[in-house]
Amino acid sequence: MAFKQFIGVAAVISFLVWTVVHGRNNYRHLLAEGKKTVAVVLEATGKNMTVAFYANGTTHEMVLSEPFDGFYKGETFGILYELEDPVHAEVLFHEPVYDKQVYVSTQATAYGTINFDSFIEFEYRVGKKEFARFQAIHPDKTLVEGKPVQVFYNISNPEIAYLEY
Repeated sequence: MAFKQFIGVAAVISFLVWTVVHGRNNYRHLLAEGKKTVAVVLEATGKNMTVAFYANGTTHEMVLSEPFDGFYKGETFGILYELEDPVHAEVLFHEPVYDKQVYVSTQATAYGTINFDSFIEFEYRVGKKEFARFQAIHPDKTLVEGKPVQVFYNISNPEIAYLEY
């Protein structure tokens, strides 16, 4: 009985390790050989977010399952997808895509990193109202604490904003 349990535990651990390694390799594969386009948030409620993107002549929808508080319908982000199978895709939350003609610039009133330096939390003021938002840190950029940074917020919905650093 103990041997069967050991085999079962070993199988589960092997599967988990394979899943993590495969996930990392898949992202690296997408970076190296995938194609980039823009994904639009169709819905973001609770632990689910639905995004859509156009690839290979077809519109694809993807449901992501993580806590997605603070995202809004209509936001757009970069997405990498596999040419042969666009279902294999990765949303690049560190690459928001927005038209600066419908966004206004202001200075961040406060900012700092959270969650093991994977996100930036920032605050900004529009008129007399204070807002707070977070954004994934871009792997190729460095946030210099204390250096003034710009926030671009949506004119029609100031809750939607992105930090440029």
